[in-house]
Amino acid sequence: KHRVDFVDVDMDALAGQVRDDLAAALLRTGGQIDIGTLPQVRGDATLLRLLLQNLVENGLKFTRPGHQPRVRLRHEATAEHWLIHVEDDGIGIPAEHQAAVF
Repeated sequence: KHRVDFVDVDMDALAGQVRDDLAAALLRTGGQIDIGTLPQVRGDATLLRLLLQNLVENGLKFTRPGHQPRVRLRHEATAEHWLIHVEDDGIGIPAEHQAAVF
C-alpha cells in the first residue's frame, strides 16, 4: 500500500520524466509530446507521475490508423486551483464507456 505524501511537485520536471520514460513508445509510434509550461502543485509525486504517464501513454497508444499520435500538456489557472490539460488526437472514448472510465 502506498502512503500518500503531499509535497510540492514540479509538474514541468515530472512531465519531462514521463516523456523520458515513454521514449521507446515515442520512437515506435512516431509520436510526440508537446509540454507547455506547467505549474508547481501540492500533491503526491508518485501518484501524479503515474496518472500523467497513464494518460500520455494512452494518448500514444489509442490513435487513429495512419496518424502519428500527438499529446499536448498545458495548464490554466482558475481562481481556486490549477487545471492540467492532457489533450490528444486519438480515437476517444465511446460515450457508452465514459461513465466507467471517469
